[in-house]
Amino acid sequence: MVLLLTSICSFLSNLVSLESINGKCGTSPDFALTESHVINTLLGNISDPKSALEYFKRIENKSGYVKSTNAVSVLLLILMNSAETQKIAQNMLNQFASGNSVSSSCLINGLVECMKLYSFPSDIQEKHDL
Repeated sequence: MVLLLTSICSFLSNLVSLESINGKCGTSPDFALTESHVINTLLGNISDPKSALEYFKRIENKSGYVKSTNAVSVLLLILMNSAETQKIAQNMLNQFASGNSVSSSCLINGLVECMKLYSFPSDIQEKHDL
């Protein structure tokens, strides 16, 4: 399972450019909300967690977007990296843990792998005294 997640995250890292797309969705009918586009946009808002969350909320129910563990993991890492949005991240984690959308172990593995892949600090919890 971890090897599969590592492979997926590695594959995505080759697709994802770290340039910001400024949180805007395309307007053309052909526009696809791919996982790499969503992750790229979230990473473009890494210093503004509230904008990352607003973007994710706007697109999560759009036609053509399928919520992925990697995109959710990146969003959670962004939210956990800011003291003012950590409670939101905690609530989201609780929702995922109690829901049927993603298994807890899959989400935890996704968080760990994406933390490494996208160079999030490993001391997020200590940094903000959760």
